[in-house]
Amino acid sequence: MSLARRLIAAGFSDLDKGERFLAAPELEGLDQDTLFAGLQMAASPDTALQSLVRLIEKHPDLRELAGAEPDTSEPLYRVLGASEALGEFLIRHPEHLDAFHVRASPEPLPGDPAKLRATLLQSVGADPRAARPVAAATGPDAYAALRTAYRRGVVDLAVKDLCAADPLDFLPSVGGELADLAGAAIEAALAVSRAEAAEQYGAPDVAEVGLAVIGMGKCGARELNYISDVDVIYVVDGGGLEDARANTIGTALASGISRAISSVAREPGLWEVDANLRPEGKSGPLVRTLASHETYYARWAESWEFQALLKAGPSPGMPNWGGGTRTPWHR
Repeated sequence: MSLARRLIAAGFSDLDKGERFLAAPELEGLDQDTLFAGLQMAASPDTALQSLVRLIEKHPDLRELAGAEPDTSEPLYRVLGASEALGEFLIRHPEHLDAFHVRASPEPLPGDPAKLRATLLQSVGADPRAARPVAAATGPDAYAALRTAYRRGVVDLAVKDLCAADPLDFLPSVGGELADLAGAAIEAALAVSRAEAAEQYGAPDVAEVGLAVIGMGKCGARELNYISDVDVIYVVDGGGLEDARANTIGTALASGISRAISSVAREPGLWEVDANLRPEGKSGPLVRTLASHETYYARWAESWEFQALLKAGPSPGMPNWGGGTRTPWHR
């Protein structure tokens, strides 16, 4: 069979580019039958091949896994063929290629929310055991560390998802784990924001302020997908501070979360933290006290706003100020 026919049979869409990448020196010496067996497992063999060549260029040791039998190389080819973005992440961070050195499980287990939370908090130097974790790192270094840890979690999940014997059966676990990862990322971002706000407002006052992040929509219902924005509502507790001071610090904390998650930095942003489902939407304050939320829902909320609260809830990774605090939808 000619190479062009073989590429067609494997599902390639750009035959010329496929031939060029197969002739790359990075693949020299690899058994072509084994290589094609791996590429045929990819949703997009074109994407898988291009990412593979670029990865081997950066990390030649990957040749061994690329030339292994399909039962060993399956995670590599499935992930590279499903997501160009994850391939780009691994090209930037080849130290995370160890995610592929696992045996794919036909019945994968969901991730542990507590472990995901600890991993993301530790990535920015925050103590997961603290009531209100504060990061040791701030600024671009902290943002890069947080985003890298999050994306590694997505790679681990993608391996389980794409290699599951019955992806539809595992689908609810995917949405839940993505929501847990998002919650963990937001809590780590809040830890960074606390450290940054302390420089401006003073550590004692910042420590006094509690900020509950309420997951809304797909995140609150633990039905998140790989490319969703994350909808949230913020509730601030000023402790012993006056409301005006607490709201100022709470707003700074909420703004810092978005900055850590999605601002321009050397490691690309993750997704938008969307707070537009809050009372009064973009016209309303970014954060409110619990009493202010209750007043709004009692007097002015529309029917759709109550309906939106059906999916509201603190995701396992999302921070709150503890102590069994009531939320506006728990009367």
